[in-house]
Amino acid sequence: MIVAKAPAKLIITGEHAVVHGRSAIVTAIDRFASTTLTPMEGGTIRIELPGLGETEDFTRERLASLRRTLTERYRAFREGRIGVEKILDRPIDRFAYGVALFLEGYAPDTDRGFLLRIDTDFPGGSGLGSSAATVASMIVALSHAFGHPLPIEARDRLVFETEKLCHGTPSGVDPYIVVHGGCVVYHRGGCKPLPPPTIPFRLIHTGRPTVTTGVTVARVTEAFPPVDPIWNEFEAVAVAMERLFLSERPQEAEMIDLVRRNHRLLVQIGVVPQRVRALIEAIEAEGGAAKICGAGAVEGEQAGIVLTITDHPLEDYCEGTPFSPLIVHGEPEGARLAESNGTPRTS
Repeated sequence: MIVAKAPAKLIITGEHAVVHGRSAIVTAIDRFASTTLTPMEGGTIRIELPGLGETEDFTRERLASLRRTLTERYRAFREGRIGVEKILDRPIDRFAYGVALFLEGYAPDTDRGFLLRIDTDFPGGSGLGSSAATVASMIVALSHAFGHPLPIEARDRLVFETEKLCHGTPSGVDPYIVVHGGCVVYHRGGCKPLPPPTIPFRLIHTGRPTVTTGVTVARVTEAFPPVDPIWNEFEAVAVAMERLFLSERPQEAEMIDLVRRNHRLLVQIGVVPQRVRALIEAIEAEGGAAKICGAGAVEGEQAGIVLTITDHPLEDYCEGTPFSPLIVHGEPEGARLAESNGTPRTS
């Protein structure tokens, strides 16, 4: 048995803007996706997603066929013939696609079977990078099981390829941070490490959005294309926040101001539902600040994770709502092997 894990992520500033080449400040956090790989008799590859209640058996031929189908659908999406929501039929297909990419690239001649059990200890689909972290843990488990520990760049690439199926045109920030860990300023031209956060992040989970990240990003991009000046306003917030991270004595008042500015920009692009706005207004009324930390939502009343800066108990803001508090810390390490029983390989 092999167990691998990868951290969740938190975008502190720059969500949506990073898709259009602007900066984001992102950190890995101490919540994890995990993959347990167990050899099985025969050639069957079984994928279990207990959090979603999905289990499916695949042959290598079926994996290869699914990879070709999804590759063609992604091409159709890029050419404008289908929407991003039409690429995947089911969440489990994305993991099967990742397995197919790995086997074709690194273990094409194997015929042994195995079970992959993939789960998280944090809310999925809510802005914490579950789609990247789950695949990153899976790739680490596969690479160790087949005796092919991959360079970090190869792991990043495989996770990014699967991210495209659900997010359409991802920035690459999620694969990067869950594979590498730590805290960085990220943009498509490169990354700059930042000092790791030393204080806890106090979050509120407002519920899983009713539309996917891919759909939300596509609608925002349609309304606010890459040349829209609003993305430069996002960039200005990120640059100012980077200076705070690098200063010897960061000022909470300045951070509150920047988080409030970031929130108002997110409201402008239409990804903060009214119920979440009311939560943030309540925090601001008591001298604090808050903002969503992911794609948010263009429909429904749930927007995933909200980052808060407040001295008040988070439970007070959650009382009488479906919201729940979540305290996390920065995580310095990325995807890695967590446990192995010493069985060297499955082939």
